[in-house]
Amino acid sequence: MSENNQHQSQVEKDRKKAKRRQIVVISTVLVVVLIAAIVVAIVFKNQQGSRQQAANKATHKTEKAVHIQYDGHPVTGRSDAPVKIAEFADYRCPYCKQFEEKIVPKLKKDYIESGKASFYFMNNTILGQGSVIAANAADEVYHQNPKAFWNPSMKNCTKSKGMRINNG
Repeated sequence: MSENNQHQSQVEKDRKKAKRRQIVVISTVLVVVLIAAIVVAIVFKNQQGSRQQAANKATHKTEKAVHIQYDGHPVTGRSDAPVKIAEFADYRCPYCKQFEEKIVPKLKKDYIESGKASFYFMNNTILGQGSVIAANAADEVYHQNPKAFWNPSMKNCTKSKGMRINNG
């Protein structure tokens, strides 16, 4: 019997070892699965963050956030309108003239007169000294009589195609 007891004792030890191995294997698998889930979650979150950053990033190397100083510039419409539209224009630019004639009337009708937006004009003198002179003249009109600045005859005078101003 002692041999039988030894045999049973050995079988019992082997079962306990097998059970411990089974617990170690199951525990290891659970830990590996948990670590894999954490890694996947981190990678997924980083991908979402990268996409969000890409969506928020400037699309060109020279683009950066710009704060526009509206104070002191000619404005038409409600200054407290929820949307501010700023036209950066040169009085000698034929494309600016087209914008003034074709787009601005639609903006006024659809957005400015309804109070949805205000419209600001900002000088962007890119066509030489004549542009600077025209901008200075328009600024002076605005500072002396803001309503006169938006008078169509004043705008047409300064924005006429081929406007000739003696440069010097």
